[in-house]
Amino acid sequence: MSDFDPAVIDALDLVNYLLAAHPLLAVVHDLPMVVGNPPLALPFDTVDTPPPPPEPQGPAEMDRRIPLLGKLQRFRDQGAAMCSLAHMLCFFETRMSEAATWYQRARDVGAAHGFFSLESTACMGLGTAETDAGRYEEGVALLRNALVAAKLNELDDPKYELDALELLVQALFEINSIDELEPLLLRYREAAKAHSVNEGGACFSEINSRLCSARLHEVLCMHPAFGNPITTMQ
Repeated sequence: MSDFDPAVIDALDLVNYLLAAHPLLAVVHDLPMVVGNPPLALPFDTVDTPPPPPEPQGPAEMDRRIPLLGKLQRFRDQGAAMCSLAHMLCFFETRMSEAATWYQRARDVGAAHGFFSLESTACMGLGTAETDAGRYEEGVALLRNALVAAKLNELDDPKYELDALELLVQALFEINSIDELEPLLLRYREAAKAHSVNEGGACFSEINSRLCSARLHEVLCMHPAFGNPITTMQ
Protein backbone atom coordinates (compact mmCIF):
# COMPACT_ATOMS: atom_id res chain seq x y z
CA MET A 1 0.00 0.00 0.00
CA SER A 2 1.34 3.47 -0.83
CA ASP A 3 2.61 5.71 1.96
CA PHE A 4 0.79 8.58 0.31
CA ASP A 5 -2.40 9.43 2.17
CA PRO A 6 -4.30 12.47 0.85
CA ALA A 7 -6.15 12.81 4.12
CA VAL A 8 -3.03 13.87 6.02
CA ILE A 9 -1.62 16.34 3.48
CA ASP A 10 -1.55 19.85 4.78
CA ALA A 11 -3.86 22.04 2.66
CA LEU A 12 -1.26 24.78 2.24
CA ASP A 13 1.32 22.31 0.94
CA LEU A 14 -1.16 21.05 -1.62
CA VAL A 15 -1.89 24.58 -2.82
CA ASN A 16 1.83 25.30 -3.07
CA TYR A 17 2.32 22.13 -5.06
CA LEU A 18 -0.41 23.04 -7.52
CA LEU A 19 0.92 26.56 -7.98
CA ALA A 20 4.44 25.29 -8.57
CA ALA A 21 3.26 22.68 -11.06
CA HIS A 22 0.83 25.02 -12.82
CA PRO A 23 2.08 28.63 -12.55
CA LEU A 24 -0.76 29.97 -14.70
CA LEU A 25 -3.10 29.24 -11.76
CA ALA A 26 -1.30 31.93 -9.82
CA VAL A 27 -2.02 34.43 -12.56
CA VAL A 28 -5.68 33.49 -12.88
CA HIS A 29 -6.34 33.69 -9.13
CA ASP A 30 -3.86 36.50 -8.33
CA LEU A 31 -1.99 34.26 -5.90
CA PRO A 32 1.75 34.41 -5.12
CA MET A 33 3.74 32.06 -7.32
CA VAL A 34 5.91 29.40 -5.75
CA VAL A 35 9.59 29.46 -6.65
CA GLY A 36 11.52 26.20 -6.80
CA ASN A 37 10.44 22.58 -6.85
CA PRO A 38 7.02 21.52 -5.55
CA PRO A 39 7.14 20.73 -1.82
CA LEU A 40 5.15 17.59 -2.36
CA ALA A 41 5.98 14.67 -4.63
CA LEU A 42 2.77 12.91 -5.52
CA PRO A 43 3.27 9.20 -6.37
CA PHE A 44 1.51 9.29 -9.72
CA ASP A 45 3.13 5.99 -10.63
CA THR A 46 0.92 4.28 -8.05
CA VAL A 47 -2.29 5.53 -9.67
CA ASP A 48 -3.50 4.02 -12.91
CA THR A 49 -4.82 7.19 -14.55
CA PRO A 50 -5.17 7.79 -18.29
CA PRO A 51 -2.98 10.47 -19.91
CA PRO A 52 -4.50 13.95 -20.04
CA PRO A 53 -6.25 14.95 -23.27
CA PRO A 54 -4.24 17.12 -25.66
CA GLU A 55 -4.42 20.81 -24.92
CA PRO A 56 -6.82 22.59 -27.28
CA GLN A 57 -5.11 24.83 -29.82
CA GLY A 58 -8.06 26.48 -31.58
CA PRO A 59 -8.73 30.22 -31.89
CA ALA A 60 -10.67 30.35 -28.61
CA GLU A 61 -7.79 28.76 -26.70
CA MET A 62 -5.21 31.06 -28.29
CA ASP A 63 -7.40 34.08 -27.54
CA ARG A 64 -7.51 33.02 -23.88
CA ARG A 65 -3.77 32.38 -23.70
CA ILE A 66 -2.60 35.70 -25.16
CA PRO A 67 -3.47 37.96 -22.18
CA LEU A 68 -2.03 35.38 -19.75
CA LEU A 69 1.31 35.45 -21.55
CA GLY A 70 1.23 39.22 -21.31
CA LYS A 71 0.69 39.02 -17.54
CA LEU A 72 3.67 36.70 -17.29
CA GLN A 73 5.68 39.22 -19.36
CA ARG A 74 6.48 36.51 -21.91
CA PHE A 75 6.11 39.01 -24.71
CA ARG A 76 7.80 37.08 -27.50
CA ASP A 77 5.59 34.06 -26.74
CA GLN A 78 2.60 36.40 -26.61
CA GLY A 79 3.44 37.80 -30.05
CA ALA A 80 3.97 34.30 -31.43
CA ALA A 81 0.54 33.31 -30.09
CA MET A 82 -0.97 36.35 -31.81
CA CYS A 83 0.61 35.24 -35.10
CA SER A 84 -0.70 31.70 -34.60
CA LEU A 85 -4.20 33.00 -33.94
CA ALA A 86 -4.02 35.27 -36.98
CA HIS A 87 -2.87 32.33 -39.12
CA MET A 88 -5.85 30.24 -37.98
CA LEU A 89 -8.29 33.08 -38.67
CA CYS A 90 -6.76 33.95 -42.03
CA PHE A 91 -6.08 30.61 -43.66
CA PHE A 92 -8.58 28.26 -41.99
CA GLU A 93 -11.58 30.44 -41.19
CA THR A 94 -11.11 33.25 -43.78
CA ARG A 95 -11.74 35.93 -41.16
CA MET A 96 -9.31 38.25 -42.87
CA SER A 97 -10.05 41.48 -41.04
CA GLU A 98 -9.59 39.88 -37.61
CA ALA A 99 -6.45 38.12 -38.77
CA ALA A 100 -4.92 41.38 -40.00
CA THR A 101 -5.65 42.97 -36.62
CA TRP A 102 -3.84 40.19 -34.75
CA TYR A 103 -0.87 40.25 -37.14
CA GLN A 104 -0.58 44.00 -36.57
CA ARG A 105 -0.76 43.55 -32.81
CA ALA A 106 2.08 41.02 -33.06
CA ARG A 107 4.10 43.58 -35.03
CA ASP A 108 3.43 46.14 -32.31
CA VAL A 109 4.67 43.73 -29.62
CA GLY A 110 7.76 43.01 -31.68
CA ALA A 111 8.47 46.70 -32.20
CA ALA A 112 8.00 47.47 -28.49
CA HIS A 113 10.40 44.77 -27.32
CA GLY A 114 12.84 44.43 -30.21
CA PHE A 115 11.65 41.03 -31.45
CA PHE A 116 12.40 40.99 -35.17
CA SER A 117 11.14 37.40 -35.32
CA LEU A 118 7.61 38.70 -34.68
CA GLU A 119 7.95 41.40 -37.34
CA SER A 120 9.12 38.80 -39.85
CA THR A 121 6.43 36.24 -39.02
CA ALA A 122 3.60 38.79 -39.01
CA CYS A 123 4.73 40.33 -42.31
CA MET A 124 4.95 36.88 -43.89
CA GLY A 125 1.35 36.20 -42.88
CA LEU A 126 0.08 39.60 -44.01
CA GLY A 127 2.06 39.47 -47.24
CA THR A 128 0.78 36.03 -48.13
CA ALA A 129 -2.80 37.08 -47.42
CA GLU A 130 -2.39 40.13 -49.67
CA THR A 131 -0.91 38.19 -52.59
CA ASP A 132 -3.57 35.48 -52.25
CA ALA A 133 -6.16 38.25 -52.60
CA GLY A 134 -4.45 39.54 -55.74
CA ARG A 135 -2.98 42.65 -54.10
CA TYR A 136 0.56 41.92 -55.21
CA GLU A 137 2.07 45.36 -54.70
CA GLU A 138 1.10 45.43 -51.02
CA GLY A 139 1.90 41.76 -50.53
CA VAL A 140 5.38 41.89 -52.07
CA ALA A 141 6.25 44.99 -50.03
CA LEU A 142 5.31 43.14 -46.83
CA LEU A 143 7.29 40.05 -47.84
CA ARG A 144 10.35 42.18 -48.58
CA ASN A 145 10.05 43.64 -45.09
CA ALA A 146 9.69 40.12 -43.66
CA LEU A 147 12.96 39.12 -45.31
CA VAL A 148 14.83 42.13 -43.90
CA ALA A 149 13.50 41.42 -40.40
CA ALA A 150 14.31 37.71 -40.74
CA LYS A 151 18.03 38.46 -41.00
CA LEU A 152 17.82 40.41 -37.74
CA ASN A 153 15.79 37.89 -35.72
CA GLU A 154 16.89 37.74 -32.10
CA LEU A 155 16.92 33.93 -32.08
CA ASP A 156 19.59 33.83 -34.81
CA ASP A 157 17.42 31.19 -36.49
CA PRO A 158 18.06 30.86 -40.25
CA LYS A 159 14.61 29.31 -40.73
CA TYR A 160 13.04 32.78 -40.68
CA GLU A 161 15.12 33.84 -43.68
CA LEU A 162 14.39 30.58 -45.49
CA ASP A 163 10.64 30.93 -45.01
CA ALA A 164 10.64 34.58 -46.07
CA LEU A 165 12.71 33.83 -49.17
CA GLU A 166 10.37 31.02 -50.17
CA LEU A 167 7.28 33.22 -49.97
CA LEU A 168 8.91 36.21 -51.67
CA VAL A 169 10.26 34.08 -54.53
CA GLN A 170 6.80 32.66 -55.17
CA ALA A 171 5.26 36.15 -55.15
CA LEU A 172 7.88 37.52 -57.54
CA PHE A 173 7.12 34.71 -59.98
CA GLU A 174 3.48 35.80 -59.92
CA ILE A 175 4.35 39.34 -61.00
CA ASN A 176 7.17 38.28 -63.36
CA SER A 177 9.74 40.40 -61.53
CA ILE A 178 12.72 38.60 -63.07
CA ASP A 179 15.41 41.14 -62.20
CA GLU A 180 14.62 40.95 -58.49
CA LEU A 181 13.93 37.24 -58.60
CA GLU A 182 17.26 36.01 -59.98
CA PRO A 183 19.58 36.97 -57.07
CA LEU A 184 16.95 36.03 -54.48
CA LEU A 185 16.54 32.59 -56.01
CA LEU A 186 20.27 31.92 -55.65
CA ARG A 187 20.05 33.03 -52.03
CA TYR A 188 16.99 30.82 -51.52
CA ARG A 189 18.81 27.77 -52.89
CA GLU A 190 21.79 28.35 -50.61
CA ALA A 191 19.57 28.79 -47.55
CA ALA A 192 17.55 25.68 -48.43
CA LYS A 193 20.69 23.60 -48.94
CA ALA A 194 22.09 24.72 -45.57
CA HIS A 195 18.80 23.78 -43.92
CA SER A 196 18.93 20.31 -45.52
CA VAL A 197 22.45 19.83 -44.13
CA ASN A 198 21.23 20.75 -40.65
CA GLU A 199 18.27 18.40 -41.00
CA GLY A 200 20.44 15.53 -42.24
CA GLY A 201 18.62 15.12 -45.55
CA ALA A 202 16.95 16.96 -48.38
CA CYS A 203 14.09 19.07 -47.05
CA PHE A 204 11.02 20.30 -48.90
CA SER A 205 12.51 23.79 -49.28
CA GLU A 206 15.56 22.46 -51.12
CA ILE A 207 13.38 20.48 -53.50
CA ASN A 208 11.14 23.51 -54.02
CA SER A 209 14.15 25.76 -54.64
CA ARG A 210 15.30 23.44 -57.42
CA LEU A 211 11.84 23.49 -58.96
CA CYS A 212 11.90 27.27 -58.80
CA SER A 213 15.29 27.29 -60.56
CA ALA A 214 13.86 25.13 -63.34
CA ARG A 215 10.86 27.42 -63.58
CA LEU A 216 13.10 30.48 -63.84
CA HIS A 217 15.14 28.81 -66.58
CA GLU A 218 11.94 28.17 -68.51
CA VAL A 219 10.84 31.79 -68.07
CA LEU A 220 14.21 33.10 -69.26
CA CYS A 221 14.12 30.86 -72.31
CA MET A 222 10.62 31.91 -73.30
CA HIS A 223 10.92 35.60 -72.38
CA PRO A 224 11.10 37.83 -75.50
CA ALA A 225 13.86 39.96 -73.99
CA PHE A 226 16.16 36.94 -73.78
CA GLY A 227 15.07 35.17 -76.94
CA ASN A 228 13.99 31.58 -77.38
CA PRO A 229 17.02 29.33 -77.92
CA ILE A 230 14.85 26.69 -79.58
CA THR A 231 13.59 29.22 -82.14
CA THR A 232 17.10 30.59 -82.65
CA MET A 233 18.46 27.15 -83.59
CA GLN A 234 15.84 26.60 -86.29
